[in-house]
Amino acid sequence: MTITFSPEERTEKICYINEAMAQGYKKMFHLPFRMMSDVQLRDEHGKAWEFFNTQTAKHDHACVNCFTDQGPCLDECAIGDEIGLIGEYYFTAAQGDHQAKEDDLKINPMPYVEATPDPLHLLTFCVLLLRGGRVVIGEDIRPNFEGYDPDVGQKAARSNALKKAQQIMALKETEQKKPASFEEAAKPLIKWMAENVHPHHTAVITSNSAELLETKMCSRTDEYLKD
Repeated sequence: MTITFSPEERTEKICYINEAMAQGYKKMFHLPFRMMSDVQLRDEHGKAWEFFNTQTAKHDHACVNCFTDQGPCLDECAIGDEIGLIGEYYFTAAQGDHQAKEDDLKINPMPYVEATPDPLHLLTFCVLLLRGGRVVIGEDIRPNFEGYDPDVGQKAARSNALKKAQQIMALKETEQKKPASFEEAAKPLIKWMAENVHPHHTAVITSNSAELLETKMCSRTDEYLKD
């Protein structure tokens, strides 16, 4: 019996397999999806389905080792919760180039399409989707095709993306702490001024000086302001 999938069906199965790979599934066929036959894609999809159905009790954001029970935890399980990870997506530059050309052909049909350069198969991207709609991209490029394993590229790209996500979250945490740290730093000076000078004094603090000023006269008006 001949297996024939429509382009929409192939896309749906590829997306499903990619989701499984993001959770630790390892492909049976080390081929780009565009080079897989419909039979191979069917078998790969079936294995991905089995993977999902045997991993339902696992943590949603578990690392590869925790998912497959192979080796110690990679300390990436908690990171998923820490950064608000809700989705992971992988593709190579070659897959992106191929899809872009397919999309372009739908708009501007032409008899000849330039072949995708081989080195683009060595560049892998990992896209992390975080809560709030934030997207973080990690990348990895393998030096050559000798001993090439797409899983290695995906893991390295994921690690790169996780590091970027952690840096973003650390910066966000620092920004969130600024108001509290400013108040903590300001209170001693406010207390000193309340105890030592009258209310007409003002303190001006910069990164390298502290100046105490006393107001002798003050006149304010909004009469000359323009809208």
